[in-house]
Amino acid sequence: NFATPYWPLSLPVYYLGAPITHLAHKAPVKAAISEGLRIAVPYATGLLGARFRHCDIREQDTCAHGIQPGAVLGAVAVSVFDITVLGQRSVLESVPAAPAPQTVSVSPGGTVDRHGFTLTASGTF
Repeated sequence: NFATPYWPLSLPVYYLGAPITHLAHKAPVKAAISEGLRIAVPYATGLLGARFRHCDIREQDTCAHGIQPGAVLGAVAVSVFDITVLGQRSVLESVPAAPAPQTVSVSPGGTVDRHGFTLTASGTF
C-alpha cells in the first residue's frame, strides 16, 4: 500500500541495489545501464500514463494512492529486464579465455666419447 508514509524508504534500494551488485561483479557498464534505465523508464512511463489519465499526487483519489501506475509498471519492467538480461554473465562481459592446455615435452639425448657416455634429458613444462 503506497498510502504509508514509509514507502519512500524503498527508493534507495530500487535505485542503487542492482547497480551496486553489478559493480561488485566488476561490470561497470551494466551498472550504468541499470541505473540509467531505473531513472529514465519509470519517469517516461509515468509521463506517458499521465497523458492517458489525469493523475495528481495531491489528490490521492485520482491515481493509485499518489503514484502514477505507469511509473510503477515501468519500474517493475526495468527490474525484470535487469534480472533476466543484465543479470546474465554473458551479456556485455567478456568471457574469460580458457586456459591454454598444458603441454609437456621431454626429449632424451646422449653422447658417447672416449671417457664414457652422458645421458641427457631436456624438456618444456
